[in-house]
Amino acid sequence: MDGKRIQGSPLSPEIVKLTEKLAKDPKSRLFVPLAEEYLRAGMPDEAVVILADGLKAHPHFHAARATLGKVHLEKGQIAEAKAEFEQVIKADPENLLAHRKLANLYKEAGQTDKARVSCQAVLLSNSRDAEMKLILEELDRIEQAERQKIQERSTVLMESAPVEMQVEQTPHAQPAPKTEPAAMEAPPVPSEADRLQTSEPFLDEEPAASPPTEEITTEALADLYIKQGYYEKGIAIYRRLLARDPSHQALFRKLEETVELSKRLNEGPQIKSGAKPVSESPSAVPAPPSAVSTEPPPAEPAPVADRERQKTQKIQRLQLWLNSIKKGQDR
Repeated sequence: MDGKRIQGSPLSPEIVKLTEKLAKDPKSRLFVPLAEEYLRAGMPDEAVVILADGLKAHPHFHAARATLGKVHLEKGQIAEAKAEFEQVIKADPENLLAHRKLANLYKEAGQTDKARVSCQAVLLSNSRDAEMKLILEELDRIEQAERQKIQERSTVLMESAPVEMQVEQTPHAQPAPKTEPAAMEAPPVPSEADRLQTSEPFLDEEPAASPPTEEITTEALADLYIKQGYYEKGIAIYRRLLARDPSHQALFRKLEETVELSKRLNEGPQIKSGAKPVSESPSAVPAPPSAVSTEPPPAEPAPVADRERQKTQKIQRLQLWLNSIKKGQDR
């Protein structure tokens, strides 16, 4: 490199002089000031080459390695610069140049603890070092801001959780449970014997789940009760609905068919229908609300074959009706 021009500019006299001396004594430590001159001349690549060659002959020359870290910084090679400075500090904990550079690098990387250690190492040597004091003040502000963020997040979490717990624990936060009337209490689960006794091939029922116990009077709830085998509950709801609307003929037919089905399965109450069973006493049959005036006149006794046919048709109609209710509930 001696005497040649770099990028159209002549080499400085100092570079020429140091290059000549280093050529006469290759093991000299003059490679460090020569690298510094190359760096000042805006020639960091040449400085890296000079320092790398010199460190091969002087691997424990920490000042040369610190200068190499400075050159890497000049080239924007942050990771390489940090590695060189850390290697210097490991071998020479009191190297102020390396500590100065690391203080800034650690601060920029968010490594506040390491940056503080490097600042304090420099201030032990010079307690008036303005640059290190300024970095320490910046570190204090950064750490304070981080603590503030953590405290705010913790406050939000601690405030939101107790509010939810307080709402749950407040006596008036939720309405008191309603006292269910005796008519709407959940019926006992039928025993296996009861299920076998009341089951018919055409019902094809699944095991009945416990019906809802809320104080609701709707046609859908009555259908659900009947689907699950609680005919008394369904009949009671049908009757309450008919008391409100006696002209609801479709609902009256549901009531009549449910009572008929309940009678055939030996469950629930019975009401008057067109054809009375022989064993039934007229006084034992309760009439539904507003059903007296709309009840059709008793049918004439039919032959035995006609009665059996009517019975079969009614059973088939009941089966279709129950299947329709089941399909509507399964949706």
